[in-house]
Amino acid sequence: MSTPAVRQVQIALAAQITAVTGRPVIVDRTDDEPLANDERPALVLHVGGQAFEAFDQSSTIHAAQFDLDILEDSEDAGSIQLRHAVAVAAIVAAVHADRTLGGRLQSLEEKSADPSNADTADLGNCTLSFAAQYLTPRGDFNTIVGQSGLFT
Repeated sequence: MSTPAVRQVQIALAAQITAVTGRPVIVDRTDDEPLANDERPALVLHVGGQAFEAFDQSSTIHAAQFDLDILEDSEDAGSIQLRHAVAVAAIVAAVHADRTLGGRLQSLEEKSADPSNADTADLGNCTLSFAAQYLTPRGDFNTIVGQSGLFT
């Protein structure tokens, strides 16, 4: 079974963040599987919304949002907000090191960092969002037509 292009991008983004920051990234942890306290701090990468449109007669351009949850441990010393700011800066630097993820993407841009609301159960969380654009052949959402070749 082929791996969908969006999943290939998600895995490549997780690998790049881990390689540069040294912090492992959990891919696709569902809301039904909340992290235990002993799993924090953690980074969890989710696919957000996706849009597709014909690029030319043979290609589709994809615009996908990726949300990286930065989960800190409230037991650690220091301000959660400061730890989020440090993590966001390190992750943005990791993405900037290769915005094409090895030639897969047309672009990868950080869009926002949204700290959790103090009135929610997710205190200690921050979501860093990225927008990615990549091409696939028309009718084939499993193959990326990247800047440095085909990825399947």
